[in-house]
Formats: sequence, C-alpha cells, structure tokens
Amino acid sequence: MASTWTSLPLAIRILILNNIAREAAFDHTLTQYVAVSRDWQYFFEQLTFRSLCLGPDDLPEFDRILWGTRRRWLRRLSFGVQGEAPITASLFTGYRKQQPIGTHTALNLSKFYRLQELCIQVPDACQALEAHDQTRCHQEVATLIPGLPASLKRLHILGIGGDDPTRVCRSVVRRSAWLAFMVTPVEELSVTTSRNAAEEFFEPLPVLRGGLIVGEFHWPGLQSLTLACSLLRPEASHPEVNRFLHKAGISALHMPELRRLQMYSRDTFANKDEVDGFFQYFVDAC
Repeated sequence: MASTWTSLPLAIRILILNNIAREAAFDHTLTQYVAVSRDWQYFFEQLTFRSLCLGPDDLPEFDRILWGTRRRWLRRLSFGVQGEAPITASLFTGYRKQQPIGTHTALNLSKFYRLQELCIQVPDACQALEAHDQTRCHQEVATLIPGLPASLKRLHILGIGGDDPTRVCRSVVRRSAWLAFMVTPVEELSVTTSRNAAEEFFEPLPVLRGGLIVGEFHWPGLQSLTLACSLLRPEASHPEVNRFLHKAGISALHMPELRRLQMYSRDTFANKDEVDGFFQYFVDAC
C-alpha cells in the first residue's frame, strides 16, 4: 500500500489529502489520519493551523501550541471573545466592580510574519459600564492588543457598540485600527466597536513625525472599508447626513485604491441583528 501511495503523482496525493481533510474536519476524525505517517501529519497540520478561531479558553495555550514552523502556516486568526469580563488575563483587562484585573499580555502577533487576516471581537461587557469606566475599558483593550505583523492584509475590529451612540471607543478605533494600519499594507478594514466608529474615523487625523504634525493621513493600499455609523439612523436630519458624507468623500481622496466603502447603523434597541441604515460606495474595476 505504501509503495502504491508514493508512486502516485504529487498533485493526486495532495488532492486526496485535501478531500480527506475536509471530511475529517466535518466529523472530527482528523487525529486518526494524522497518525498514519509523519508526512500526513505535516500536511494536516498545515491545513489545521492555516485558519484558527479562538475562544477565551484557548488564548493561554496559543503561544505554546503555535511553535516553530506552525507559525509560518497561520494565515487567518479570529478571536471569538464571548461572555462577561474578565475575558482572559492574557489579552484583555477585565473589569469587576469597576476595578481592573489582569493587565498583562502574553501574545505578540508580530511573530506571525505570514498572518494575513485578523478579527478581534471587543467584549460586550465594556458596553455595560458607565461612560467613564467604559472609556477606561476601551483604552485598556487598545493598549493590550499586540503589535501587528507587516504581512497583514485584512483587519476586523468588531463589537456591537452599545445602546448609547455618544459613547465613542476612540482609543480602540484610533490605536487599534488607524495607527496599526499605517505601518501595515492592510487592504481591508472593518471597525464596528462603536456606533460612532465612522464619525471618529473621518475626523482629521494628523500624521505625527518626531512629535510634529506634518499633514493628513494617506493610505495608498486600502481597498475596502466597513464602519458602523450612528448618523445613518432613520431619524437623522438630511443636512447632517449630507455633511458627514461630504467629509467621508474628502477623506476618501487620501485612499486612492479604495474600491468599496460601507457604513451602516444598527437598531440596538429593538433587535441587535437589524440594520436600520446602510450606505455603500462601490467602484466597478471594469
């Protein structure tokens, strides 16, 4: 059997292993195939660690599991953070009775130099705090989000955003998205941690060099941008919406490769999954 397998063309063997991996992932039997040979183990590990979705319980072991060659296989990483704070002491600062607990990070994503996509779910527990403590929580989350690798192409910072549109998690929007994005070739960006994310995003953002303001930001590689926007709610006045869209258009001049701009407003009072306002700007490549 071994000689028959090795005599097959490489392309055929890869096709067979891909089919096995898809079926085994569906019925959770991949471990029995990994034990067949070292070559099979190597191949299935590449598929397994290419895309990871992590929960709170996985984070403490994340750095240990992704050792050596496994780090170069990682292309897509999603932090599926759920539940009440504290989420985990290794990544987020949790708040209990308005007091921070756990303030260190054990994760440095800059090590994963081939990572292409990152999704960060900001914990909903931040939205349940008073305005002052909510701001502190967002600041801590932004501070503890580790450095991003230069290989990153798609960055998504997601969250419901709370019921009060005046509470803006500015630190998360600016520090986690803007400043990190300036040093990476990100092509796709989504920020929905606040209902005011779009308003914050299109505020003038000066570029600081040596402590001096030298001009507006310029993102030559951005192709797709998705933002939550409270101004798109049905009761908003038309002049107010028009002024905001004009500001967004001026900002888009600094994004020469932008092909898609999406902004939406969620009805967080009636149904958190219901979009009650939507704007899309799309450029046909043809």
